[in-house]
Amino acid sequence: MRILVALGGNALQHRNVEQTAAALAALTTEHEVIVTHGSVPRIGHMLELALRNRLPERDVVSVLTQVVVNGEDSEPCAIAEVRSLRVLVGSGALVICAGGDIPIALNGDGTMHEVEAAIDKNLTAALLARRLDADLLLTLTDMARIAQGEAGTQVATTRR
Repeated sequence: MRILVALGGNALQHRNVEQTAAALAALTTEHEVIVTHGSVPRIGHMLELALRNRLPERDVVSVLTQVVVNGEDSEPCAIAEVRSLRVLVGSGALVICAGGDIPIALNGDGTMHEVEAAIDKNLTAALLARRLDADLLLTLTDMARIAQGEAGTQVATTRR
């Protein structure tokens, strides 16, 4: 099963990176996993390193992801790197992509330019899941609470 895992807020804080990598590595034993996050690139890089250490036989690739928005509406309407992401996922790589920190818009001639916009990371994750043919979108908000089995952890799943 192809699963897009969207890591939210507290799931990818510095203190949770190793824990998150362990959970993701375990998930990859039976499923094809794609990861998206809304954290700063440094934390995403730390996750990539942790996953590389846990899965030395796998290609783990971070992709700087640009989200296309409509000029007047800041909701995501496309992912600029979607073709490249498909190729990487199809080759068996574990792909880590950002959740919308780089909003862009298209000019009338198809050229791109950066814009100021606040992009809903959950909508971006849903768009990524659709465009990458994920069977399941799994949103994790707090890996520490999941590992400790605490109540209140939000785990939302959406089947395509």
